[in-house]
Amino acid sequence: MKGKRQPAWWALYLWCALGLVLLFGEHFVPVSAGWHKLLEGLVVVVLFGVTALWISHNAKALDAAERDRQRMVGPSGIQRSVPLTPIQSYYLDVIDTHEVARFSKRE
Repeated sequence: MKGKRQPAWWALYLWCALGLVLLFGEHFVPVSAGWHKLLEGLVVVVLFGVTALWISHNAKALDAAERDRQRMVGPSGIQRSVPLTPIQSYYLDVIDTHEVARFSKRE
């Protein structure tokens, strides 16, 4: 059984902190007003690009985390008091994979 991969939240937080520092530091750069706007826009575009890359790189881990959150609620909507064990979670992942494969064959 392979272990579940967690999203690398630290990387996203690091990039956001770096972006805030760059936006704040840009204010003190001695350039014209037009260059200030260009630098601010560049920092924002780079941050959005890095965030999009982070999301695409961590998509599987984010999906797995969402599935785990949904599994904490039982079929009748009752909140589970104990989380699933790794074996139970792996079993449900295998069942989900086979259901997707089975339903995609029918189409």
